[in-house]
Amino acid sequence: MMSRIILLAIILLPVYSISQSSVVTTGIVQFENGNYEQALEKFNQALQDPSALKESARFNAWYYKGKALVQEYAIAVNSGDTEQITQKY
Repeated sequence: MMSRIILLAIILLPVYSISQSSVVTTGIVQFENGNYEQALEKFNQALQDPSALKESARFNAWYYKGKALVQEYAIAVNSGDTEQITQKY
């Protein structure tokens, strides 16, 4: 019984990793489309368990999360709403 559980875990681990990487990809697409808030949601979701990500996906998640935060702040500065953005993040 224990060997079946271990075998199942070994089989499902790559699937979990691939799904986490697709969350990062979705976040990048959202970022590129200017949907920074949705992108941040995806990056935060993927980074809940960074060890499940491949190194390149983990790098991209952190990199694009930083860029999305800068864009969100720039939008807030342009609209004069920096207090709300600093409270939000």
